[in-house]
Parts: sequence; structure tokens; C-alpha cells
Amino acid sequence: MCLPLAPAALAAELTLGLTGGVTLVGEQDVKLVRFGADRELVALDERRGEEPSPGPLAGLTLTAWGVPWPWLGVQLDGLYWTSTTTVTGPADGARLGIDQARAAFLLSVLGRVALDDARGAFFYGGLGGGLVWSRVSPGGDDLGPGVGVVAGVAVPLAARVRLRVELRYLVAPDVDASARPGLRAETSGSADGNPAHTLFGPHLDTQFVPLLVGLDWVF
Repeated sequence: MCLPLAPAALAAELTLGLTGGVTLVGEQDVKLVRFGADRELVALDERRGEEPSPGPLAGLTLTAWGVPWPWLGVQLDGLYWTSTTTVTGPADGARLGIDQARAAFLLSVLGRVALDDARGAFFYGGLGGGLVWSRVSPGGDDLGPGVGVVAGVAVPLAARVRLRVELRYLVAPDVDASARPGLRAETSGSADGNPAHTLFGPHLDTQFVPLLVGLDWVF
């Protein structure tokens, strides 16, 4: 049974959802840094334009529509995703896998437009920001600001169940290597063809494009 939404399609409501999908990663510049026993820098080798592999993403989404108008909403996301960048090692030429994990807490302002009053489908989009925790292994941890844009389509499946299909664009801060003995990695977004680099500068330009599917419970 589909949820009738005329004009309830844009009624005030609260939804809680699960989100999952795959994250495409923009090109990255990678620095391989080697520290000595006294944590002094002994070697630095840079790789430009590396292409990380796509990785999975999962999250929780809480959305409140109708604040104060039914077509306007706010959304709180908790997201976690991973990816891997494989580069050539500086010494023997062996391939080195650099694992990356990130968790983001984002608050977004959304707007929506009804697409099908009979079925209750609507298009939505918006932008927001928050905090992103990043871990690069071997490398280091970082906590910094993040920004994002979201666009999607929502279609009711039952009286209180809604399907979402989303496309996002997320920007996270770069990750510097912690000064510990051994080989470590630093990652940043590639400056070439990178809109985040132009808008936010060289320290907030690591790009991600998640392709997501979500299921919401409508209260």
C-alpha cells in the first residue's frame, strides 16, 4: 500500500532511516613520510593524482520536515565510510595499501518538491556541514570540518516506510602523518580539477561522491 500524499506529500513529519551504498573517491595526492627512531623526518616521497578504490558507506539519518514550512527540513546524518589507496613504495617498488576510514556528523538544510501527488514521491536537496573524523593507516588521525551537498528522490513503499535514492558530494579535511618511527602516509585532495580545492583551500579538499539507498520510518 502506498502512502497518499496530496497534499500530505509535503506535510510536517519526522523520519528516521538507515542508509548504505558505495563511495567514489576523488583523486588524491599522497606523501610517503619516513620518521627515524627519534621521530625526525628522514625521507619524503610524493605521489600525485592517485585514484583510491571505491568503498562502502553506512549511516543513520534523522530528518524533520516542516520547520516552519512543509517543504523545508533539517537533517542530521551520522556516516561512516572506508576506501583504500594503493601506491608504489619508495624503496623496493612494492605496492603499498593505504587504508582510509572516515566518520562524519553533518547537519543539513533541505528543500523538497512533490513529484507525484498520487504516490507521494518527492525530490529533495540541500547542503550542510559538520565534523569529520579521518584515519589513514599507516598515517594518522584528524578531526576537522566537513561540508556536503545532497540530492535525492524519496518514494513511499508503505504507510510508514519510504525509500530514498541519494547522490552526495562530501568534502573532508586532509590527514597529516603522525610523527612516529617508520613509514607513514599523508593524504589530500588532488588540486587538478578539484572544486573543493578552489573553494576551501589546500587543507579541506579531499572529495567523496557517495551513491546511496536508504529506508526511512515515518513517524
